[in-house]
Amino acid sequence: MTVDAKDLGPALRRLTDIDANLASQVEKALSAANAQSESAAIFDEIGRGSRPDDGSAYAKVESMAKAAVNNGDFKTMEQAVASIVTKNPDLYAAYRAEQR
Repeated sequence: MTVDAKDLGPALRRLTDIDANLASQVEKALSAANAQSESAAIFDEIGRGSRPDDGSAYAKVESMAKAAVNNGDFKTMEQAVASIVTKNPDLYAAYRAEQR
């Protein structure tokens, strides 16, 4: 959720007039939340940090799919992956085993 500065700024100014200490605490909390959202990996895609090794079944499927898309055999990676795992059930089984 984003906060519109045009709305928040005047509200914080009014709060400062009413209770400067509270306004200061709110400002610190907002600054901390902003810093955390900019520096933390809390919005990263789940699973992105644990990509399989190059020798994994997934890496083989992905490599084959990229080549098939580049060759024009498929329009999307999803189509290529679906075709590859359908045609190579042993490779898909190896991928499933790696997930355990």
